[in-house]
Amino acid sequence: MSYREDKDLDFLAKCDNEDLGELFKLLVYDPKDDEKRFTQTLLISDEFKRYGDNYQKYWQRIAEELQLFGGNTISNLFRRGSGVLYREILEDVAKEQKISFEKYNSTIDIENKLILKVSEEIFNSLSEEEQKKLIDELTENNNELKKILASYKSDIPYAKIGTSIIREVLKRGGFATYKLTLIVVNMLWKSLFGKGLSLVANSTITKVLASFLAAPIAIVINAWILVDIASPAMRVTFPAVFLIATLRKKIESNSN
Repeated sequence: MSYREDKDLDFLAKCDNEDLGELFKLLVYDPKDDEKRFTQTLLISDEFKRYGDNYQKYWQRIAEELQLFGGNTISNLFRRGSGVLYREILEDVAKEQKISFEKYNSTIDIENKLILKVSEEIFNSLSEEEQKKLIDELTENNNELKKILASYKSDIPYAKIGTSIIREVLKRGGFATYKLTLIVVNMLWKSLFGKGLSLVANSTITKVLASFLAAPIAIVINAWILVDIASPAMRVTFPAVFLIATLRKKIESNSN
């Protein structure tokens, strides 16, 4: 195994088998048609043969597969079979999506910038009724966010209010941030692959997801994304970054 120690992926050790399985499937199969990826190596690895779907036993090998997808073939040869750190993968995806960031920005900050861009695109695609529903979900049981929401005048468009609330949610962290990320990434998954994630969530989030996944947003999102993920590697690393961000926020939410 040639996994490079990566502080941005160490949290995967805390993930359960169901969540690690989602990352495993993304790296091994193309979610759009469930075809096996030509360059994947997990299915022939000793770890998979030994542990199968007990992904917690070999989370580092799964993380290594992501690192390998992040580097091109020639570069990986010069690295003696090892890939690139997650931070480099994240920065490449951010640059492809024209996201501005600085080197001093934390990994979470850059992930949030990507989530914010997708969130705003999705939010603007929803009807005003759906926008209101999403904001109500994000501010539920959070008095501080409710105060911010109440401070807006009634004649201000929900599109403008929603962007401000989404920014506040991402900035504050916690359960609301995880809920927002899970909703947005599921809708992104639906747009790209025709189906949502199969991450296990509590009953409240599950009901919310079922409602929002019915929204007709696919065409709107595809219009600005598909061109940017044309390369084979980006077709893996682009969704992988959003999945990693979701898993990270789930662990952080559980810890809090």
